Amino acid sequence: MNTSCFIMRNACPGCGLKNIKTIYSSGYLEKPLFDFIKSYYAPHGTIDTDCLKGASYILCECNDCGLIFQKEVPNDFLMSKLYEEWINPKINIENHKNNDTLGHFIDYAHEIMRIIKMMNRIPSSIRVLDYGTGLAKWALMIKAFGCDVYGTEISYGKKRHAQECGIKIVDLNDSKESQFDLINIDQVLEHLREPLKTLQLLNTYLKPDGIIKVGVPNGVNIKAQLRIMDWEAPKQSKRSLHTVHPLEHINCFNRASLITLVNKAGFKLLNVSSFNNFPLVFRKNPFEERHPKHIALIAREEWYSNFRQYPTNLLLKRQ
Repeated sequence: MNTSCFIMRNACPGCGLKNIKTIYSSGYLEKPLFDFIKSYYAPHGTIDTDCLKGASYILCECNDCGLIFQKEVPNDFLMSKLYEEWINPKINIENHKNNDTLGHFIDYAHEIMRIIKMMNRIPSSIRVLDYGTGLAKWALMIKAFGCDVYGTEISYGKKRHAQECGIKIVDLNDSKESQFDLINIDQVLEHLREPLKTLQLLNTYLKPDGIIKVGVPNGVNIKAQLRIMDWEAPKQSKRSLHTVHPLEHINCFNRASLITLVNKAGFKLLNVSSFNNFPLVFRKNPFEERHPKHIALIAREEWYSNFRQYPTNLLLKRQ
């Protein structure tokens, strides 16, 4: 392992147990993996191949909760290079400006309207945290509805972009922020070395009657995709390995592993919906202090004929 750029995870990052097995392994500089890395990152920024020397892409499966995860993961040094140089924020911002369609923003608006309606609150009274705000598109949409919006982000370039757009950036590890009514952590947990620790931290920043929305890529078919191992498969195709993307999607969740994770973080699932992209909303229960905090689940309003090509359409439900 390249210890200057990588950290080894010897236990499941979802449940913490060490009952794991290796299901795939390749050196980062071996074909066809290296060809994929070059072709993917070349349009986005600059690749430093020295960081990959001696490192291996190792997929493990937890025999207890079912989480599939990368064993060797980027340390803080490589994470910084990955999200500042390999994925250049300026290029990333321009790509989204040129490619995000009206439908992309309509989906955000519909989701946020349902959340606010379910909360039955005046929007200006809702204090929101968008954890891992990225390009701040979701944060800006809910801000447009009148909510008091804050964000966190590890990329300096994206953080600056969010601030320029009017999103208040906070550091939960260094600040004594007040609690939030709504926390959004969408397409983030799959990137984190310690997803359980992050959810436990967010739990402390959630008001007793607050809601946390969780979204992760759907890894339900990943074992079949790994048997084919087609690194050239398009992102939305049935063969796509997007949910185990090297260096970035270091945690690949299925339903069981995600529920195990949120339970361990102090939440309890109240309802179950269709599982496209796992759009879950969790709600604290102020009446049961001795039990795990409760979770209200976002359910889908309708099925799409081809759910791989469309964002999930969600309807929030109360307990």
